[in-house]
This record gives sequence, C-alpha cells and structure tokens, in this order.
Amino acid sequence: MRPSGPRLPYLARFAACDLFERTSLRITVAVITTIAAVVAFSVLARGLALGAHRVNVQRLQDDPLNRSLWYGVRSSRLMTGGRIAEIDEALRAALPAGAIEGLYPYSKTPDDWEWLTADGTSIERPVGRTIRPEDRLLESFPLREGRPPILRLDDDEGIVASPKMLELLGYDPESPPPESLSLRRGRRDTVPVPLLGVTEKPLPDYADFVVGERYEAKLRQIDPDPVLGQLRSGPVPPDWAAAAREGSLPPNVSETLDKARLFLEVEDLSSGSHWNLTFIGDVSEAPGLRAWRDLLVALAGEMLRAGMPPAPRLTEIPEGQYASEEAVPWEDHQFVAVVAADIEYLPEIERIVNETLARSIRPELAVPLNQGVSDEVIKFSRQTREALNILTYLSLGIALVAMLNLMVVEWLRAERKIPEWGLLKAVGMTEAELAALSVLEGVVLGTLGVAAGAAFGIGVGRWASASYYRDRPLDSEMGFIWSPLLLLAMSGLVVCLCGFGTWLANRTSRRSPPCESLKMR
Repeated sequence: MRPSGPRLPYLARFAACDLFERTSLRITVAVITTIAAVVAFSVLARGLALGAHRVNVQRLQDDPLNRSLWYGVRSSRLMTGGRIAEIDEALRAALPAGAIEGLYPYSKTPDDWEWLTADGTSIERPVGRTIRPEDRLLESFPLREGRPPILRLDDDEGIVASPKMLELLGYDPESPPPESLSLRRGRRDTVPVPLLGVTEKPLPDYADFVVGERYEAKLRQIDPDPVLGQLRSGPVPPDWAAAAREGSLPPNVSETLDKARLFLEVEDLSSGSHWNLTFIGDVSEAPGLRAWRDLLVALAGEMLRAGMPPAPRLTEIPEGQYASEEAVPWEDHQFVAVVAADIEYLPEIERIVNETLARSIRPELAVPLNQGVSDEVIKFSRQTREALNILTYLSLGIALVAMLNLMVVEWLRAERKIPEWGLLKAVGMTEAELAALSVLEGVVLGTLGVAAGAAFGIGVGRWASASYYRDRPLDSEMGFIWSPLLLLAMSGLVVCLCGFGTWLANRTSRRSPPCESLKMR
C-alpha cells in the first residue's frame, strides 16, 4: 500500500488542507467541538466523581471512629484478656500486616453512680464509659469552649462530658460549663469530679461521658466518709504548734482531745506545721472523715476562745490520706473496640471477629454494636461505584451519539466531495490512497478534539476542585483525579473511532468511477 511510503506525509498535508479549507472549515470546527465536548465531559465528570469519593473516604479514614467496630454486652464482662488476645491473634493471622491499629477494651461505669443536678435538688444517672490512654476515641470529638484537646485520659483526674450529660443535669448549654460535677455513690456524701471538657457532639455507644480507666477505678474505691485511725490537719499557726509541743493547750482543747480518745503530735513539713491526730483504740471505732472535720472545727473554736490566732487552713485535709491509692482498673471488660487501619478492612474484620466470638459465647452477642458505621461506609462505597458506572455508561452513550453525528456529517460532506474524489482518481490517486486520506482526516479530527477536550476538562476540573475546597488545601489536591494512562487509552479509542467513521462515511464516494464523479461537477 503506497501511502505507508513517502506519500504518507503528503496525504497528511492534503488531509489537513482539505479539512481546513474555507468551504469545510465550519464543518471541521463543529466536529472537533463535538469530540472535545464528549472528551471534556468524560474527563470532568469522572475526575470530579473520583475526587469527591477520595476526599470523603479520606475524611472517613482520618476519623478513628469510622474505622472502629465495638463488641460486647453490658450485662457481663465477656471481654476477658484471653478472649481479646484470641481475637487479636485471629485478625493478625488473616489480615495483612498493619491492617489492625489496635484493640481497646472498655467498660461502662457502675449503675450506682449518681450525679447531682445543677440546683442540687435531685440526681440523675448518666452513663459513662472508660477509656485507655492509647485509645484515640476522643480524637473524633473536639471539645468546645476553646479548651485544649484531651486526646488521652491517663493520669488526668476528671471526665469529658457530652452536651447531653450537661443538659441532663440541668446546666444551660449556652453558659460556660462548671469546673466540676458532684458524684454520689450509694446515697452517701458527694465527691467533686473535675470536668476536663465538653465535646461538641454526642459520644458514641450511648455514652454520656468518658473517664480514664485509672480515675474510674479510683472513683469506685473512694469512700466519701471513710473511717480514719490517723489524720494530719491542714497548716496551723506557730503558736498552735508551740502549745502542742509544750503541752500548754487550753483546758477545753485538752478535754475535747481526751474525750475523743485522740493523741496529738506536731509535724513540721515544707507547707508549715501540722497537727497529727491519732485515734487511741480499735480502728473500727475511729471517726469518719466528716466527724474528723467537725472535730477540727470544734478545736479551732476552742483555740480562738482561748485567745489563739485563727487557723483558716486547719480543715484542708490532703486527699491522699483518705483516697485509696490501691485503685486498680478492671482486668475483664464489657466491651472491646477493634480499630482498623483502613475502612476497607471493616467487612473482613467483622467476619473474623464474629467467627471467633461465636466459638466461645452465644452468637447473638457477637454482633458489632456500631454496625451502622460499617454499613454506612460500605453503602457509601457502593453508591460511589454505582455513580461511576452511570457516568461511564452516560459517557459511552454521548460518545456513541457524537460518533453517529460525526458519521452523518461526514456522509453529507462525502456527497459534496464525490467530484473531488473523481478528479483525484483521474490524476492517478488509487482507492487505497483515498481510503488512507479518509482515515487520516478522521485521525486529525479525533486528535484535535481529544487534545482540546482533555485540556478543557482537566483545567475546569482543577479549577472546580480548588474553588469548592478552597478552605481545605489538602482536599483541593484530591478533589479532581485524572489518570494519564486512562486518558491515553480513551484518546486512542476516540481517534480510532474517528478514523473508522470517516473511512466508513467516504467508502461509497471513493468507489464511484471517475467518469461518474466528474459528471457531478
């Protein structure tokens, strides 16, 4: 076939001149515009759809809550250390390395925890949950009031409450939150619990507040009125310390101490001099914390009546004297949170954990508590795939219509070019060369249309992504996706279809005998 030789460049120049001559220019521009519109729509629609999917998936991915599945039941502590280790071993054996971020056991707070309302007239029982220091749950729940983020509750003594808890206790949601809340256990005296922060949105798993494991154990063991065999008072003035050392206390004070069966000593610390009071007798008969405070108030009154200086800090009893230092978190827990490194692993994690738990507990207890999160992620991915499929079919449909339009236009132009084909045949051009000329015209049209459409689609896509995500620079970079390989494959397909379309449209004209073609001039 001679066009593959030296005459091919000549045919290409001839095709370009034929397409852009004055009588054919408008048709050529219309065809190129049609091809460019199809390519631009395909690049733009698919790129923005994929970009939106990637941005949303990344947002879900950045939130540990969306990568978590929770298992357990509140009525019993099913999540023992051995069972959690069994789950961890099964997951790491079945999934790739790094697929599991961690397993974090937790429990709900005891049912006898009662919290005083804001006016102090009634009680409520909000539900809390413990959290381990390494658990990243609170990263998903920013705090309000501009407080620093509490990402891990370890040595911090206090709780992080939800807006629901403050509303339940009668606090105004528009007002600044209190510094502490009052906890009562077993209808005894209250214990002040520091409020470290308030989340902007509700906590998961129907929890009203979050408390660190160590502090929860301490609150469980704190007795608001413990029995104490010995107590160190707050700082006392030098005159009080000297009178106690010299045995020159006022008679009423000595009588009160003897009646309460207390032995008094003085201890000098960096904070000042303190009275050390020891109960003489069976420790079980020793005063409780409230009785100790009442006794200190009575002793202060007797000292004042005797002309001694006041001791305003006498009743400041260090908490370490009566708060248990043996607070140990639960060994067995009610629940466990399985956190994946990627949301794509959630369905497989759910299957593995269900199978593992079903071997040792009732199958109905092996259902993840936040099944909705996993279902939402899977549903979102499925909807995105369906949208991409619809866009693909729509693009193919538009491309088919554009191709038919191209063939119709070429057929009409071919009818006008029959005399020209006849003249070319008369001067010696073969039918094969005319076929090559037709294909080259289609290739030129397709190449120009693809180039214009791809440039327009990519440019508009990047502009749209930057405009829509202008407040989130990282999202704007992911908001539009285009693949050079996919674009190259699509361009090759479009160019081939254009070449085939022009070859098919000009087929009848090329086969007309030169004499008949020249008669039509």
